[in-house]
Amino acid sequence: MRKHQLLSIVIPAYNEGLRVTDTFSALLNFVNELALDWEIIIIDDNSNDRTQGIINKWIFNNIILIYIL
Repeated sequence: MRKHQLLSIVIPAYNEGLRVTDTFSALLNFVNELALDWEIIIIDDNSNDRTQGIINKWIFNNIILIYIL
């Protein structure tokens, strides 16, 4: 019997507002091709740019993300 597989991707984020959208897009293209369940965990070290707002927009649009401030 095959065990349930979960891929966890952990991304540190500090002032990544300029890169976070491209990173999420590339990751989503990748994980959606897999036959696995997945989660993306973002750890934000108190960014002072637009990182938090951009991540919250992705979460609002029902993307499976776990956001840790």
